[in-house]
Amino acid sequence: MCPALYWISAFPAEFDLNQDLAQQIKELKAALAQDGNRRHSNLIDIENVPRQQWRRQLTQRNPAAPKRKTSLLLDHLEPPELAAHLTLLEHRAFGRILFQDYHSFVTHGATVDNPVLERFIALFNGVSRWVQLLVLSQPSAPQRARVLARFVCVAQHLLELQNFNTLMAMVGGLSHSSISRLKETHAHVGSETTKLWESLTALVSSEGNYGQYRRHLSRSVGFRLPALGVHLKDLVAVHLALPDWRDAAHTRPHAPKMRQLFAILDQLALVPGLQPPCTADPDLLNLLAVSLDQYQTDDEIYQLSLQREPRSKSAVSPSSPTCTARPPDLDEWALAAKPKPDPALVREHIEKMVESVFRNFDVDGDGRISQAEFSIIRSNFPHLCQFGDVDENQDGWITRDEMVSYFLKFSADVDGRMGFVHTFAESSFLRPVACRHCKSLILGIYKQGLKCRACGVSCHRQCRDRLHVEDPGGGGPGFGGRRLRCAPLTRRRRSSSPPARTLIFLLLPPHWRPPSTKPW
Repeated sequence: MCPALYWISAFPAEFDLNQDLAQQIKELKAALAQDGNRRHSNLIDIENVPRQQWRRQLTQRNPAAPKRKTSLLLDHLEPPELAAHLTLLEHRAFGRILFQDYHSFVTHGATVDNPVLERFIALFNGVSRWVQLLVLSQPSAPQRARVLARFVCVAQHLLELQNFNTLMAMVGGLSHSSISRLKETHAHVGSETTKLWESLTALVSSEGNYGQYRRHLSRSVGFRLPALGVHLKDLVAVHLALPDWRDAAHTRPHAPKMRQLFAILDQLALVPGLQPPCTADPDLLNLLAVSLDQYQTDDEIYQLSLQREPRSKSAVSPSSPTCTARPPDLDEWALAAKPKPDPALVREHIEKMVESVFRNFDVDGDGRISQAEFSIIRSNFPHLCQFGDVDENQDGWITRDEMVSYFLKFSADVDGRMGFVHTFAESSFLRPVACRHCKSLILGIYKQGLKCRACGVSCHRQCRDRLHVEDPGGGGPGFGGRRLRCAPLTRRRRSSSPPARTLIFLLLPPHWRPPSTKPW
């Protein structure tokens, strides 16, 4: 009884906005009254829980309004004042997030029908893009260096305010390839600023599973804003790694999983109740909110970076045989004569593609492809041969070795006339991933990179087109001299358990659990 009363008083918004949870509490109240515990039943009262709908109200944006360029540079704000306003804006957005938003993100793996969390992530990405645009808005390298140094100072003040979320967004923006490639600009940055920048970057680095950030957060006291993206990934990792129940009958919840979820959610639940150690001008706060609502894409920002500092061209004489009037078209490149590929490299890529095929199309998981499963594969690869051409021993099944052998023979027959085009899709990564083209990390908690659906190659958005040209092995072999596009995979999903009901009582001690409830 005491835990139930505690959760109602500590988290009234959950009982007001979550109808399923409110109904379960009413059922518990009725069960207590039916068992003769009317005194305990009367203690449970969610009818008078304060209305919390106002916390969920979001300002309406007009999607039909024309996009216009703004000049909200906020140059008059000193770094401490700008850091304070960013912190208050972030804290206000943090206060709107409830347990049901975290639960929805973890169960869906994305922000599905979750406008509050979507708006929070948009604010995070808006800070990153805003920082990049302000640096790139300056025409000369010394001016850009001054803006960059100013934001490093703002990041330092964010650390002093223990606003780790905005700090990570700002460091992610200044670490973006559109800024990090500006060699002329970085040459004008002072050594002290560079040293401070390196320390801030190391603090929010993903190295050691964000080890430095976690140690710094554990030592912090008072007001603090955790880096939400790190903790969302923790929630997803725990949810996927551990089962909800210890037995098949679903009578014993998995206590270690509940404790780990509680530790993460408890850290996040404290944030709305913390009082920021700063004040803000409401007009400036609204001005900053409008300024952070950026609509430029990463590609557009990168093109602006190329305009500020174009790629350096190697000094090649006009008579040099390596100097061409224009680069060949992709189709011409794909069909042009090329050196004989490395057999070991070809085999490595073919084995990766075959493994991807079995992972997605071997429905029963027996390590063999049946004729029915092969028909699904042919719908994704229309130029694929007949089933009997791959089934070498004609036993009615295709093994991994048979498929690898077929593609190896085919790659030898076409004599290097294969072309490769990846089929990329947006993807989020739970661990650091390096871009296949530029070899640098795909940075940012909410920043999504691109990943090929077939072979798993990952890259930045701006490296996508160059990867098509420079990586002739990532997409799998072509058929009949044609360039094969890795088509989206048509998967057959295995049966899964029905989704569990939302229940805040997963945070209750393991020895107490209301009747007919399921965790997470």
